[in-house]
Amino acid sequence: MRTRSAKQAAKRVGRPIDPYDYSEGNRLSTKRRAELTQDLTNGFDANYLADLHAEDPEMYRRFLASAARQKGPLNCVYFIRMGTTDAIKVGKAWNGLTRCLQLQVSSPLQLEFAAFVSFIDETTMHFAELFAHNQCRQLGIGRLKGEWFNMNRAQIEAVYENLMTEYHGKIVGAVRKWDKS
Repeated sequence: MRTRSAKQAAKRVGRPIDPYDYSEGNRLSTKRRAELTQDLTNGFDANYLADLHAEDPEMYRRFLASAARQKGPLNCVYFIRMGTTDAIKVGKAWNGLTRCLQLQVSSPLQLEFAAFVSFIDETTMHFAELFAHNQCRQLGIGRLKGEWFNMNRAQIEAVYENLMTEYHGKIVGAVRKWDKS
């Protein structure tokens, strides 16, 4: 039986790489490990983290792993594409990265964000998701099942732009990844 390195396994399931995992499979350079650590610890008290690292390295490693998991989009409405198909899930999640990983477990194809919009609070996120579903209905986008829609790139762009226009001023971040075809 062929074994996978920790880095390959993390990449396969979409998990962030733990910068303090010194196992054989994690071949991050010292410079890249320092960059990731700086990004993950930004906003935390540096003295506290230094003391934690000195006193309890295992707890510090768990802190970094937890911080890496929290780096996803928060309070977001997401558009997740299943493989290279036109199947798009339009949903909401407090943590978009965690939700994508949860959906990946039951999906036969690789899932990836086509776009997401993060909102200032959960109430806004809830109404924005309803708005996005309503936009899909108004644009005549076929529903596959539940929150899964048959959407091409132009339709995703239309719903995304309408969402951005309707909730302007209540958005804290937005990202879209369009295919380069």
